[in-house]
Amino acid sequence: MNSRSMMGYVLPLLGLPFLTLAMTEMTQRSSLSSFAVWLGQYPAQWFSGYLLLLAVMLILLLIVKRIYWAFILLNTASIGVATVSQMKLKYRGEPLLPWDFKLGGEAMDVSAFFSVGALASALLPLAIATALGVLMSLKLRAPNYRLLPRVLLGVVGCVLVLGLFGGTMKARTVFALEAINWDQKLNYEQNGMMVGLLLSAQWMDVQQPGGYTKGNVQSISIPPGQAGQQAGRSAQPMQAPNIIIVMSEAFWDPTRLEHVQFSRDPLPFFHELSRQATSGRLLVPVYGGGTVNTEFEVLTSLSTQLLPAGSIAYANYVRKPLDSLASILKEQGYDTAAVHTYHNWFYRRNEVYRLLGFNRFVSGEFFSNPELRSGYIADQELSKRIIDEVNRSEQPSFIYAVSMENHGPYRLGKNKENTVKVSGLGEESTAILETYTQALTDADESLKMLVEAFKDSSEPTMIVFFGDHLPMLGEDYSVYKEAGYFEDSVKYEDYLNMFNVPFVIWDNFTSGEQGSYNDTYISAFELGPLVLDRAGVQGNELTRYVDGMFRKGLTFLPRQDFYAQAGIDERLLDGYSLLHYDRLFGEGYSYSQRPAASEPYWLGSGPIEIDRVEPLNPDGGEADKTVLVQIKGKNFVSQGIVYANGEPVETTFVSGNEVQARLPRPQPDMPVQVVIQVNDSLNRVISSSDPYTFEALQ
Repeated sequence: MNSRSMMGYVLPLLGLPFLTLAMTEMTQRSSLSSFAVWLGQYPAQWFSGYLLLLAVMLILLLIVKRIYWAFILLNTASIGVATVSQMKLKYRGEPLLPWDFKLGGEAMDVSAFFSVGALASALLPLAIATALGVLMSLKLRAPNYRLLPRVLLGVVGCVLVLGLFGGTMKARTVFALEAINWDQKLNYEQNGMMVGLLLSAQWMDVQQPGGYTKGNVQSISIPPGQAGQQAGRSAQPMQAPNIIIVMSEAFWDPTRLEHVQFSRDPLPFFHELSRQATSGRLLVPVYGGGTVNTEFEVLTSLSTQLLPAGSIAYANYVRKPLDSLASILKEQGYDTAAVHTYHNWFYRRNEVYRLLGFNRFVSGEFFSNPELRSGYIADQELSKRIIDEVNRSEQPSFIYAVSMENHGPYRLGKNKENTVKVSGLGEESTAILETYTQALTDADESLKMLVEAFKDSSEPTMIVFFGDHLPMLGEDYSVYKEAGYFEDSVKYEDYLNMFNVPFVIWDNFTSGEQGSYNDTYISAFELGPLVLDRAGVQGNELTRYVDGMFRKGLTFLPRQDFYAQAGIDERLLDGYSLLHYDRLFGEGYSYSQRPAASEPYWLGSGPIEIDRVEPLNPDGGEADKTVLVQIKGKNFVSQGIVYANGEPVETTFVSGNEVQARLPRPQPDMPVQVVIQVNDSLNRVISSSDPYTFEALQ
């Protein structure tokens, strides 16, 4: 066979899968330029996707014998999936996900958004792909791949598919792929559609527990709904108390390092409060990251220990309304709000909080000109906002707040100055620990601000404060190892040290010491029932069941391989496992009243409203045909931008009730339509006022 004939055999094999990759990605992204940028920025990611398509084509060639027919099948399937994904992305803001294949009803729901014209436009890439393949098969001379070469190529394809993309998906390690579980749109943009889909599928499979039937679930013995039964309760408030829960980023007590000395107590207020109030050790499911798994447990009373290891509950599983502390308290007349000093989209919180029953979500985009520390909104800004949200509500408030200031990495230069000095460690470990400890002092001050704001309040108020996980101090646990705190999570004692954080529950309606849990561990999923009990507030079927488990001695749930060492009575988990599956994946047999997503629900403290627009210089601005106006209303934020007839204009934030903007001078027959909107870092509109028409100068 001459070189020209050889090229005729090799080029279709190597070139057609790349053509499919290009057409698939351009369909998913709706952009040729985005595809080109992806090729340059993420070579490992696109090459892994190319290998996947090449492998599938080799298998198809073995089956259908002709290269162009294999190309038609591959192209149609790949671009078909990309077409559906792009349509879902356009109308739902999220691409096609593995679990979508099991949600036929939801797919029908999406189809209601499409007009005939929109559907035809969306299907155009698929039609082009199919036509291209047919044209190739009719007009181009196909190389003749004989049986033995096809078998060998098919074997190569099977080896690639099974070896790299099957089972544990070794391609993740080979190509250093990152599964961006907290934002599937970004996951697909970085990894490509097909590889992104497979990465998501790694976290999909949850097995139905044995005996899952309606009868078995409804026969589970659940204690009656009585509040205030926990041992050690000293009092109950006369009215429903405000409940404020603060999950402080990477909050931990470094003074637990026995061989390390500090120049002063980095947490003086927290330590004092812990001696006066209910305090203890919270066993969390994550180390150094994965914040929302701790949050998920606290809010829902569901344990991530019963989910696939490494999965992110918010990203993978919270796809329908789910009972939580927010929905429980909302049903009892509470105003429910989540507050977080970071992006609204991070870990899908913007959507998940709606499904959990929050009325609103005040994310970092809605903090006006906040003080920044270490590149993040300061913890004290979070406390100020919590106080404001409680004070503005006429109902009892439930606030779930998440800080960000103390996020790693903890390198020298993160803080302006480290005022707490550390001794007993080497130079590198000392620098890391001093940097971390300095940010802790801000967290301590923010807690003090919060407690003092409600200490003498006439409204009964409870504050719960804890960390989401231990900080990542050095590579491969270097600071912890040097301090002799733990080596890794292989040994049981090391595991406990690695996954526990301090917590405190304070209120202004009881007196004296409220109880200590320092001699035991409480899992994060058991904190919610404890809080409800101490507040004297009714829980639901699940929180009451978890409270019953607690009373029977199952105070925490470690990793399964440590059940024996922890003395876990697995019989206590039988009913919990059924309730867990029923609520998160099953039919909801255990609900006396099924939860619903919050409506209305908004990002920010409330909807942006424009009441009036008034000119400030009606005679000025003639040269550039503009007029400076004052816009009055409510819920304005410093990141809000005024748009005039759809175009952004110069905007000056004055206060939450006023902004100034320079508008095009309106003509009598061409009024200016004014809108204020807030965009996030992904350039998505997350809040917008209704249009206000500015017609003429007064």
